[in-house]
Amino acid sequence: LIVAGQQGTDIAPTEALLAMSQELATGGLLQPLLAQANVVLVPRANPDGFEARSATTADGTLLTQDHLLLQTPEARALAKLVRDYRPTVVVNAEEFAAIHPTLEQFDALRADDAGLQYGLSPNVHEFVAKAEREWLHRPITDSLTQAGQRVDWAYTASANDKLLSMGNPAPTSLHNMAALKNLPSLMVQSRGADLQRLHIQRRVHTQVTALTAALNDT
Repeated sequence: LIVAGQQGTDIAPTEALLAMSQELATGGLLQPLLAQANVVLVPRANPDGFEARSATTADGTLLTQDHLLLQTPEARALAKLVRDYRPTVVVNAEEFAAIHPTLEQFDALRADDAGLQYGLSPNVHEFVAKAEREWLHRPITDSLTQAGQRVDWAYTASANDKLLSMGNPAPTSLHNMAALKNLPSLMVQSRGADLQRLHIQRRVHTQVTALTAALNDT
């Protein structure tokens, strides 16, 4: 299961999944993978957010953090997908802000093409964490590096002080919740939630490279 577009500002992940769906079709470069795995793609999990060009859903909820309470119909739909299909691997494709607030706090811009973070909440089984590191994080990092992409851990800058934070262990995100269900999971963030379509080809290439590596290793 690969999910994109939880935020209405995540342009590149949605475009990447549409491109991959073409390659998974008959005659596509990825079509042979379907002999070994079933692939479920959700290119745009937050259609209202995309229409409003907003990171949140129509009621102002941040979908990326609604996978425990399931307050939104979008989160409930994704939970139903996980329940019904029981995927072997869950990948969440997002984008991070390249400019703000890093510019204000550090007088710098984000240069990394991709930020990765696997599901690791308290009570995640140690074998699941090992699978995420060795079967997802490592091959995706290698593929991106070989493609000339800069890879780092997923992190965010604080808007109020000079602090960087690397994710959240709370079981509210899709990858953390999936890991608690013993499903190896990973978040792939490409650079540019605040860039609109600037550098869009490189950003889509980042996502396609990472997600293809995840499919191959699955």
